[in-house]
Amino acid sequence: GRGWKAEVRHLENRLREEQQFSTALKADKQRAEEMADALTSELGSLKDQLHQRELHVEDLACDLKQRNSSLERENRQLQGELEQVSLHYDKLKDSAMVVLDSSSEEKTPKAPGATMPKGILKKKSSKTALQSVENIK
Repeated sequence: GRGWKAEVRHLENRLREEQQFSTALKADKQRAEEMADALTSELGSLKDQLHQRELHVEDLACDLKQRNSSLERENRQLQGELEQVSLHYDKLKDSAMVVLDSSSEEKTPKAPGATMPKGILKKKSSKTALQSVENIK
């Protein structure tokens, strides 16, 4: 008689353990599904953020390209202006040299009471003008 009662108690205990294990597995499954849902949601959010950042980077790249083009245009314009100024400087320098050359041919006054020729004054002012032009350059 006692053998089958002990066997029933043993089987009831095993059944209770299996039910507890099954309940724990169901809870684990529920938590895993919740975590998977949260991770899926977070992944979607990260994908959206990444897409927004990609769009922002594309906008920045476009802005930088436009700014670069603008700066290149401005640089070409300034190069042209610099060439014009340089040509103008060369012309002024050549003119100053011609004035200097012509004024150096004039001589100092021969008589003690004679006035200084205009060329001497020109020479001085031409040198000053040439020095001013060179200082600018």
